[in-house]
Amino acid sequence: MRTRFNLPERFILALGINKPHKNLHTLLAAFARAQTDAQLVLAGFYDPHFPDPRKQASQLDILNRVLFLGAIADDDLPILFSTASAFAFPSYDEGFGLPVLEAMACGTPVICSSARSLAEIASGAACLVDPADTNGWTTAIEQVMGDSTLRARLIDSGLQRAQQFSWDKTARLTLAGYRQLAEL
Repeated sequence: MRTRFNLPERFILALGINKPHKNLHTLLAAFARAQTDAQLVLAGFYDPHFPDPRKQASQLDILNRVLFLGAIADDDLPILFSTASAFAFPSYDEGFGLPVLEAMACGTPVICSSARSLAEIASGAACLVDPADTNGWTTAIEQVMGDSTLRARLIDSGLQRAQQFSWDKTARLTLAGYRQLAEL
């Protein structure tokens, strides 16, 4: 994976389309300020109808520290998550936020937006940051990338949190909900 995608030794992964609600602009601004030797790797579909993160990276003079992978095959995601030094998910709004759990299940420390469902999903197993707080994101990046004790705690708590979710459990709970509604 490192060779195929030319991945750096240490990198923060962000996954998602370039739609405004994914909040890549705040992540890029925070990363530009962060004191870290890591690079930022952005993976996900690029939609030309929305702001170009390459243009912002160029304006911030960090284009040489950001790798744009584009869309990634689902089969490659576990390896990509596992190879990352950290996963950042700055979204303003998500229905569920599956990538947060996927990163946790792969043993990757997570820096996550504190917005809506994401704080509930992370439940103490991620470094939570207000999605609009650029300084907060900068601090979180520096802490997670620079503090091995914090990284170890996030990895351990993330693995434990991810184990609490499964498709089998989701199906059982959904069926139980339908049965309860049918009794009304």
